[in-house]
Amino acid sequence: MTGEGAARLLTSPLQVDEAIRKMFCQAQHFLYVRAPRLDFPFFKSRDLLPSVTGLIRGDQRNHIYFLIDDEFHFLNTNTRLIELARKFSSYVKIHKLPEEYADTAEVFIVADRDCYLHMASQHQYPATAGSDMSARTRQLEHRFKQLWENSERIPELSRLGL
Repeated sequence: MTGEGAARLLTSPLQVDEAIRKMFCQAQHFLYVRAPRLDFPFFKSRDLLPSVTGLIRGDQRNHIYFLIDDEFHFLNTNTRLIELARKFSSYVKIHKLPEEYADTAEVFIVADRDCYLHMASQHQYPATAGSDMSARTRQLEHRFKQLWENSERIPELSRLGL
């Protein structure tokens, strides 16, 4: 790390989606995604598959973890992610937070401990994004891991069909 970089303000859905796309394409080790609903266009795009497979084929220790709140919405709108979670179940994990932990609409993504995106709410701008932000990424990574410990598997992801 070369030190703390400056955070960028993202003021539109297009800028946020492009930042997510870039994080997924450039990650080399892991991604932690905390989003109540995975409603960003990238998660429903054709670009998702090559980004995910590129990351998990890079090393057997690589992984992507998603934390959501709205299981019903997820299961009915995110067919690409569901397919990836089933096909690559050792690398792509999707859990839901119990209601007592799902009290905010906050969205954040951490990639490789040196890149992050943060929004107070999925539809509240501006969002912030930064790279080489070691203190901020460590804070969000720690927070994600705490939430993950309290999360639950989504049983439907283990089934062959919905």
